[in-house]
Amino acid sequence: MAKERHLSRAPIVEAVFDVRAKTLTGFDVEKFSEAHGEVAAEYPQKEAMNQFEFGVRHRPGKTPEQHFTELGDLGYRFTSEDKLQIVQFRSDGFTFSRLAPYTKWDHVFQEASRLWKIYERITPLEEATRIAVRYINRLPFPKD
Repeated sequence: MAKERHLSRAPIVEAVFDVRAKTLTGFDVEKFSEAHGEVAAEYPQKEAMNQFEFGVRHRPGKTPEQHFTELGDLGYRFTSEDKLQIVQFRSDGFTFSRLAPYTKWDHVFQEASRLWKIYERITPLEEATRIAVRYINRLPFPKD
């Protein structure tokens, strides 16, 4: 059996724990802003997230038409002081990211679980529609 070891130059630049969910109609995303007090010690930076829709319609012989629609507030993004950990509390789900240097899955999962419990407590969920874990790697290739 292979011995587990920490790679000093692991290619992982981001580990993501993501839950897509449906909140009950009428949920006010300002509840997420209020929840910042519970995580502010570890995640002092708070940023509002908004959603919009942009599209272009092109029909033969006609000038392209574009549209832009603001869809309103989506939630909040909280970032750690060192900018290595980010959590998003959104009306359509929850995301926790750990940026490089990557530590261990146990650390990522433990923090994601702790934050998910806060999200779940303040958010009236109808259902979780997807749970995903992603690793984003940077693999530099020689230019020659």
